[in-house]
Amino acid sequence: MASTKGKLIHEMVPSKERDPPHSKVTIVGVGQVGMAAAISVLLRDLADELALVDVVEDRLKGEMMDLLHGSLFLKTAKIVADKDYSVTAGSRLVVVTAGARQQEGESRLNLVQRNVNIFKFIIPNIVKYSPNCILLVVSNPVDILTYVAWKLSGLPKHRVIGSGCNLDSARFRYLMSERLGVNSASCHGWIIGEHGDSSVPVWSGVNVAGVGLQSLNPDIGTPKDGEDWKSVHKQVVDSAYEVIKLKGYTSWAIGLSVADLAESILKNLRRVHPVSTHCKGQHGVHDDVFLSLPCVLGSEGITDIINQTLKKEEEAQVQKSAETLWNVQKELTF
Repeated sequence: MASTKGKLIHEMVPSKERDPPHSKVTIVGVGQVGMAAAISVLLRDLADELALVDVVEDRLKGEMMDLLHGSLFLKTAKIVADKDYSVTAGSRLVVVTAGARQQEGESRLNLVQRNVNIFKFIIPNIVKYSPNCILLVVSNPVDILTYVAWKLSGLPKHRVIGSGCNLDSARFRYLMSERLGVNSASCHGWIIGEHGDSSVPVWSGVNVAGVGLQSLNPDIGTPKDGEDWKSVHKQVVDSAYEVIKLKGYTSWAIGLSVADLAESILKNLRRVHPVSTHCKGQHGVHDDVFLSLPCVLGSEGITDIINQTLKKEEEAQVQKSAETLWNVQKELTF
């Protein structure tokens, strides 16, 4: 006797013969950052399938169920979760948020070796099931772990991307907007280099409507500046530490930033983002490091790097940023 489903539905194409997803996104790690990224991706309708992976099975199942119970309000056809990486098969974009959490007062660089050991398990499993994917690394310290992911994955460097300074630059533009009384989308400024304490604010390029603030205030960003714009960059650097002190972790802003990057990749938008990329040969950097530079993102990953015209002191800061990372990176054991 036919089931209720059998009486209701006449199958024209067997399920095993149906097209696989075309915009599948996997998120590895269902902590605060991973789930903020997941909900941001879902609410922007970027994926036709979302896969979640974590080692904590109960939480993983609970997060999947919670999302599925709200699936009526979403436009993503399928949400799956498992600790087995086979669930990630065929992903177009894999976002890695898993890793040891940054503690209050802890430098991102102190997290390095703990997270390298975690990546030794994660990255080979991702590539095994999605050899054609683009890897987006969010786990901290993001620049070094993007380098680690590149080394462990064997993927070409344009398909291994770190979230880098995309959020730092968003914070920078928000803080500018607060000072100027102009929407942050109309305040243009870039943070490049390390996602962390040695990041570089490009004061020479800060502008509103094409009006360079340095042309109005030649001392902007320097110790001579009476308006103390330099403190804006300090606020950017201290932002994560402050949020962690207040609520225990960062989540929403980085989740929104991840969805912003995912949209550029999955929709082939070719927007320019400050993301962590292999930058040997750029701005006098001689070491094999990943740092944030303005990059064009599309369906192939990073297709181009914008050659910013930096002042000598800004270029020197980028080189110092690279040196800071290399001094840690060269000590890593894989």
